[in-house]
Amino acid sequence: MRNNFLLTFCLFILFYGEGISQSKGDMVFDDSVLHVIKFSSEEEPNLYELLQQEAFSFFNRPYHLVKMEFDGQVVDSVGLRAKGFFSSIDENQTPLKIDLNEYIPDQSFDGLKKINLTNSFTDPYRQKDRLSYELFRRAGVAGPRTSYAEVYVNDVFIEMYLIVQQVDKTFIKEHFADVGSLLKIFEPIYGQQDFAPVLGENNANRLSVVNLRNYFKFLLVNQIIQAGDNFPNNNFYVHFSDKKSLFQFIPWDYNLCMQSGLGGFDSLEPQADASEIWNTPEYRDLYLEVACEFRSYLLDGSFLDDLTKSNYNIILSNSQNAIVEDGIELLDYLLSRRTWLSDQLLQEGYNCQSFSYPYEIGDLVINEFAASTDSIGGITEPDGGTPDWIELYNNSDQDIVLNEHFYLSDDIDFPKKWNFKSEVIIPAKGFQIVWADRDVDQQGVHANFKIEKSQGDLLFVYEDMTILDQVSYEGQELNMSYARVPNGTGNFQIRPYTFNANNSTMTSTKEEVEQSIAIFPNPASDFVQIVTSERIKSLQVFSSSGVLLKNQMTNQTRLNVQDLVNGVYFLHIITDKSREVIRLMKV
Repeated sequence: MRNNFLLTFCLFILFYGEGISQSKGDMVFDDSVLHVIKFSSEEEPNLYELLQQEAFSFFNRPYHLVKMEFDGQVVDSVGLRAKGFFSSIDENQTPLKIDLNEYIPDQSFDGLKKINLTNSFTDPYRQKDRLSYELFRRAGVAGPRTSYAEVYVNDVFIEMYLIVQQVDKTFIKEHFADVGSLLKIFEPIYGQQDFAPVLGENNANRLSVVNLRNYFKFLLVNQIIQAGDNFPNNNFYVHFSDKKSLFQFIPWDYNLCMQSGLGGFDSLEPQADASEIWNTPEYRDLYLEVACEFRSYLLDGSFLDDLTKSNYNIILSNSQNAIVEDGIELLDYLLSRRTWLSDQLLQEGYNCQSFSYPYEIGDLVINEFAASTDSIGGITEPDGGTPDWIELYNNSDQDIVLNEHFYLSDDIDFPKKWNFKSEVIIPAKGFQIVWADRDVDQQGVHANFKIEKSQGDLLFVYEDMTILDQVSYEGQELNMSYARVPNGTGNFQIRPYTFNANNSTMTSTKEEVEQSIAIFPNPASDFVQIVTSERIKSLQVFSSSGVLLKNQMTNQTRLNVQDLVNGVYFLHIITDKSREVIRLMKV
């Protein structure tokens, strides 16, 4: 039996190996731990001193060949150079850029080709960048992911760094429907780019080529955090979608925000396009409506308190006794900006409506989806393809209107990846199909992402961050769906399609075996409950690398996981009827 399991386990790892990480960068940007990054160079024993010198050359910074060790994983032939503009003048800590494919074409690490290490210049808390990006992402504006690391060069500890995701093609592919065009704007070259006519003084032109709601969210977050070194003149990215012919702005570099005295932030009036927005009733109403939404959820006290404390504790967990100021002042600042936002809305005389989720949890659910289809057995969409699809179901007795406040995502770290751009009505006890194929320019309702086949998550979220439904799944079978049985309320099963129709309760013998054992919650933090109609004869827990961690003969259905570190594990369960099942478990 042991040999059979090892064979099965190896096959399981082979099949699911690349799917263990839901998105590229999930390991690098795991923000629950303090990472350790070590660079070494035999050719340049004084590498860090050289990087410090090269930091002052600004536009002439060569890459150096190094070996990188990231949390114990070694990558050879990596490029490392100084980065930054004003931040590079910090004599005590030089910001760094890692290029995985500088010397080896297409080399990557955790799916990433470039990684930034920022020094949090002028930020004694080392939190301003991270808090800013989290607020943008919470608002539904695509922004970089971050995490913390202690960094060494040739075995010498340098300092604590913030790891920041590179805004590049990898980032664009994860957040937008098409690669399109990408441009970074910063002050020394501002006005010399092809995008300059759109980003310049022609305000009416700009407002005609952006998604207004998303653009106003971008403006308002900048306004709230008092981003004095950013949009519209400096430090931001612009993405142009060929499929939608629209521009979208991506936040960047916020170490100089969240401080008074930068000017221009005493009212809600935006820092860009103010005259056009304020003097056009349609624009002004939408801008203030978004401000009302932010007042209701963006600066939530519990969210901010947990985030600032977590950041502080992770930095303090370093092995070098490096110190940092706690985030209490930043927390107080952001809470004061929530009060400021409320006061500004009152001064504008704008009557905010409630933006809480208006229905009951369970009324709307992800009912069925297909992640692996082909032209032989797949369901055909209006333009003739056979893409992935997601079926939503209305369990209630009333029609429900889905609008721009309803989001779908395949990324638990960015629940607001895609939203309905126009209103769609799901009738009582009715269905709505969303094609998950990135073809947002085609007929029907199309999301800007595809569904991972090996494993992943799907989320259905409302504007105020209420999670309407969330599904974690493992490998999907070709031309089969993952569906709730009974329809609308039951557990998920791999089964034949019941596209846009009630899910039958009939299951095959194979499905009965697979569904006879289930675990929840998953992910778990304290305990995992094993649901089975049979007695458990044996239960083993293996690490993702195949190391046996727990081995017990038991008929208990409750497993304590409090002693396991965060990560992915495999449960090997054998019942008294000799059923043998492997289940992936996240802690």
